[in-house]
Amino acid sequence: MNSSTNEKYAPLFRPLTLPNGTVLGDRLGMTPMTTFAGSPDGVLTDEEIAHYRRRNNIGQLAITGAVAVSPHGRLGDVQFVAYEEQDGPVLAGLTRLAEALRARGNKAILQLQHGGREAHLAEVPFGPSDKHFPWHERPTTGLSEEGIADVVREFGDATRTAIKAGFDGVEIHGANHYLLQQFFSTYSNERDDEWGGDLAGRMRFALEVVREVRRVVAESGRADFLVGYRISPEEVHGETVGYTVDESLELIDAIVEAGVDYVHTSLGGGFRATAQGDDHPDPVNQRVRDRIAGRVAFVVSGEVWTPDDAVEALTYGDVVTLGRAALIEPDWSHKVLDGREAEIRRSTGREQDPDIQVPVRMWDKFLEPNSYLPPLPLSE
Repeated sequence: MNSSTNEKYAPLFRPLTLPNGTVLGDRLGMTPMTTFAGSPDGVLTDEEIAHYRRRNNIGQLAITGAVAVSPHGRLGDVQFVAYEEQDGPVLAGLTRLAEALRARGNKAILQLQHGGREAHLAEVPFGPSDKHFPWHERPTTGLSEEGIADVVREFGDATRTAIKAGFDGVEIHGANHYLLQQFFSTYSNERDDEWGGDLAGRMRFALEVVREVRRVVAESGRADFLVGYRISPEEVHGETVGYTVDESLELIDAIVEAGVDYVHTSLGGGFRATAQGDDHPDPVNQRVRDRIAGRVAFVVSGEVWTPDDAVEALTYGDVVTLGRAALIEPDWSHKVLDGREAEIRRSTGREQDPDIQVPVRMWDKFLEPNSYLPPLPLSE
């Protein structure tokens, strides 16, 4: 650490040993964000590679945006994929991405996702149950037993691809209303078989995915390969509660027992947020931290802009990841290390500085009127 670095920021640059013995050189990482920069055939583009290479000094835990594990799980035609031929352009692009992220010694983590009802390219959008959601034109079709087994296998296949491409780990995307969360939610999961109903049934799909990913990792012999799980700790749709924080804590317990190396929360209100669906006074991340109790690493994110924010976030978790802050200031960590935290960009104009190399469609998506993405802070 540079001698000019303010000592109060030293906790950000202390090493961390993960459950499998992997050592992270700092407590920082990159929040997974969809870049909208993949090609229609799912192959990574030069623009996307450049975006990640520009941010490979943010922190040791370098997590990509979500990669589709299945043709019927792809969100759109600008999302990259991990389900095509194992020795073709998909694998070549993923290999380039892993190399770009690892160039500074980071751990390259590929986030694996199935969109479920949000998979807009699917001929038939799948979910846990036959259901028509008010915000979708097309109804969702419930997966059969065979279909569930296929998706579980696809997560394993994508993990195998990540290993072959040179990644250091995968993060299973169980958050943000995608398929794993849909199975956990009573709002979207109306099954009365062993994949739904009570809490154990609604947890089963997520746990089967974790176990399959762990099986593939064990088969590879890569004891140092990381497996993470991202979770939205509660689901509230107006007056409809799909599940509570307390139920998520039970799922987190089970996921930890199934063998993940870290848990990563996704909270709409940022890392300090309290629950919407109950009156518990403690921040959600504190409740998660207390339940994990040091058994695995805990990664937090959301509304982290300044070094002071990041240090505060570490009172909840072991690693803090940067999202929008890393978009507008890819040199964030470097400036903190050099004692130049006052120079960190906190806002941006509508026209991005070419130096920051954010994919054009990603930038436009953040700035379009009524975007579902959280806003970028504008200097105008």
